[in-house]
Amino acid sequence: MRAVVFKGVGQVAVEDRPVPKIIQPTDAILKVKCSAICGSDLHWYRGHMSLPTGFIPGHEFVGVVNEVGNEVKDIYVGDTVVNKREGRTSVAVVCCGPVGICAIATALHWCDTVFAIDMVPDVWPKQSDWVRKPLLLTADPAATIMAATGNRGVDVALEIVGTPDALYLCLDLVRPFGSISSVGVQTAL
Repeated sequence: MRAVVFKGVGQVAVEDRPVPKIIQPTDAILKVKCSAICGSDLHWYRGHMSLPTGFIPGHEFVGVVNEVGNEVKDIYVGDTVVNKREGRTSVAVVCCGPVGICAIATALHWCDTVFAIDMVPDVWPKQSDWVRKPLLLTADPAATIMAATGNRGVDVALEIVGTPDALYLCLDLVRPFGSISSVGVQTAL
């Protein structure tokens, strides 16, 4: 497959890359028919945003479904689709106090995967029936989330604590061009 690859500030190249494979049963593979640049692409291209080289950009496209996982029920091989950038599928909530619990409860309505991170193990028995992916802060949640997302990161990270460490953790958890919402009141950075 051909892909545009970020090579450095002001540099992209079209390269041959392996054809993607279905990894998760909820995956779909598309053959891109038309794509466009987005204003957010200019940030990394111009060097205003740090991004590792080798990154394959692209979130504005139209394609044809080439293959689907066995749990995909709403699109079929041969369908033409448009990428919905706002369709979030994974979120990490850092801190599971009262505000964090509200964030988790809300995310469960619009998100396929919710990672809930806290440093207090006693919070899990009360919530484990509805928290999909509870992670202790001491158990390297960034490594766990990167492994679970194929080194992609979550689509949205919610910082609820209000500490620099929590905000920096969110930076480690979120995918390139993902979103971070810092709800906690930052007292020092």
